[in-house]
Amino acid sequence: MRTRTVDVFSQCPGRNNEVQCEATIKVVDKSEEEDEEGVTTIREKERFSNELTIVFTTGQLATLK
Repeated sequence: MRTRTVDVFSQCPGRNNEVQCEATIKVVDKSEEEDEEGVTTIREKERFSNELTIVFTTGQLATLK
């Protein structure tokens, strides 16, 4: 997993203390199915997704997944 932190609003006057953190995360989707004979099949699918977290100067956090 790679994570980097950069200044988001360095071009905006008065907003130069806000930062973002972008990360690649692994997500596992899991599903279960049961057939008519009572056999349960469990499927797992791994995928990668991006997550962006912004920290504002007011102390608020915003996370986009």
